[in-house]
This record gives sequence, C-alpha cells and structure tokens, in this order.
Amino acid sequence: MKNMFNWKDLLLVLVAVFIGGAGWTQDSQAVIITAIAIGVTWLLGWLLKKFNYKPGKLILTAFLFVIALGLSVLFQPFAVPAFPALGEDFAAWVPLFIAYLGAWVTLAGPTVSNATLIYNILLAKVLEKMSIGLTALISPPAPSKAARKR
Repeated sequence: MKNMFNWKDLLLVLVAVFIGGAGWTQDSQAVIITAIAIGVTWLLGWLLKKFNYKPGKLILTAFLFVIALGLSVLFQPFAVPAFPALGEDFAAWVPLFIAYLGAWVTLAGPTVSNATLIYNILLAKVLEKMSIGLTALISPPAPSKAARKR
C-alpha cells in the first residue's frame, strides 16, 4: 500500500487539466476521472493503514456511483424544472405536479446513464490501482521442490 499513491502523478494530471482549459472535453473528463480514481485509491489505502478499515463491495460501489453521479452532473449540467405553484384549485395543481415529476424523470435518464459510464471507468481504474498495491503487499510464494531442482 506504500506505493499506491504518487503525488507527482496526481499533480501532473491536475496541471494538465488546468492547462488544457476549462472546457469539458472528453480528454479533460478522462483526466478528471483518472485523478479521482487515484484519490479514491489513496483514500482506501489510508483507511486501511490508519484504521485497518476495508470497505465492502457494496460500500465501495455505492461510494463510486455517488462520485460518478456528481461528475455526470458536473460534465453535463441541466436546468432544474420549476416547481408548480399551488393555486386555489388543488385539482388543477395535481396534473402540473405530475408533469413536474415527469420532467425530473426525463432529466434523470441521461444523467444516470452518463453516471453509469463514468462509474464503469472509475471502478475499473480503482480496482486496477488497488490490485497493484495489494499485490505489492503479498510476498511471492516459495519455489516448489521441482523448481529448485532445475
């Protein structure tokens, strides 16, 4: 876990995003996702080292999906629909409220699908970086008798 986080790499990634400009191109999005994967991997290593806490699969995937949902909204912002005003007639307000809920569902579709794509990339990068750090902790097995005879 000692070599799981490299400040130089993270700094280079963030500088590349800032130099590239504030425009959310696909390249800068990929760089930000990679930087967040590095940060999450570092956080997991720190939690393991400091508190001996290993989050389960459910907690890790939920945490990564919340991050992906936030990135999805950051990369593709949307306008929040206006809440319908309650007038004198409740029966006239109910269809407006149902249309309001429908507008939220319409907004949620592309946001959640984009978040799922980000989540898949983020999960793959975090698991890849975790496996590198975890395999460094495991000592290689002792050679077998057949291998020693060669």
